[in-house]
Amino acid sequence: MAKDNVIRRFKVQLITHIFNYINSLFNINNYGKSKKQINVIKKLDTIYIKTISKEENIEWLNSKLNFIFSKTISSTLSNFDINYNKKLIQRIYSKNEEKKVINILDKTIREMLSIYCNDDPENKYPGFKTLKDDLIRLRELKEDEAYIEMYSLVAISFEEIYEKIIPRKKK
Repeated sequence: MAKDNVIRRFKVQLITHIFNYINSLFNINNYGKSKKQINVIKKLDTIYIKTISKEENIEWLNSKLNFIFSKTISSTLSNFDINYNKKLIQRIYSKNEEKKVINILDKTIREMLSIYCNDDPENKYPGFKTLKDDLIRLRELKEDEAYIEMYSLVAISFEEIYEKIIPRKKK
């Protein structure tokens, strides 16, 4: 129930939803007969998501998705080069084929957060999971109602939470 833990869980969920949505946009996942989605972009190292300092989170909100997903991939994916995503994103931009993917990668985390919290009112991003979907899932997992309320509050006011934080002085 600690606020830091709720913030971390929220950030992990948001990045996971963006990750899944980007992978669903690749042509290989739209033309194939396979029912299981192929993860073209690989999962990121968790160190980029779990940071809770004010400066890093404000910077994270302003970062474009192509920058975020260009960071090193998870160490559990030992069959791939740690810069796999970076090379893939550079190739996507140079070939300019995956227009839908490029369109999303040019957005910032803040823009995707707004879509996530406001439930994609114009349905421009079909298949992108939103806060409403997460609240339903938390209820299915039988989470405490107070926790669900706190999760919702953190998601909606994430930016304000970090604006109000007074950082510690560095030694």
